[in-house]
Amino acid sequence: MLFLGRLDWHRNGEILYEDGYSTTLIANEAIRIIENKNNETPLFLYVAFNAPHTPIQAEEKIINNLSDISDKKERVYAANIITLDREIGKIIDAVESKGILNETIIIFFSDNGPVFDIDPIAATIAPDILDSKGNTLGLKGSKGSAYEGGIRVPAVIYYKGILEKSLSNQFFLLMTYYQHYSEH
Repeated sequence: MLFLGRLDWHRNGEILYEDGYSTTLIANEAIRIIENKNNETPLFLYVAFNAPHTPIQAEEKIINNLSDISDKKERVYAANIITLDREIGKIIDAVESKGILNETIIIFFSDNGPVFDIDPIAATIAPDILDSKGNTLGLKGSKGSAYEGGIRVPAVIYYKGILEKSLSNQFFLLMTYYQHYSEH
């Protein structure tokens, strides 16, 4: 399937022509910003990966290492998530190398539940576009829905030495966290 579009990579108003896998390119840009950060001023860095949004793609070498997963779409999806995890790890490593991990709040969250059955017309016209995997574990709804299956997503907050390790099913609104932690 051919996707037509425009160049979306920009830095300071200039178009960037970069080859590569978008998840890696996004992580590389975040790392560049962290490495060039002035340690005297705070940094707010919002890193919005496209993965695992459609079209679900991954590096062949990672897909090939997952031969124990028989379903091709699940194998590609798993490889996509492995790459995302690897690149997040590189960003955290950059924060640690810069010596600012102890004063850094890391928040990871998903934007919505999985995609399925939300656009029956698109599913009929272009079924290969809706190639996402996911599971709501029995919750009603999915992406685009206000039901729990569309809005109950994982979130992780890491603040070394400040927040204790715990698990919660408490409702979490990111906007309130930004306001609270921006004062620290």
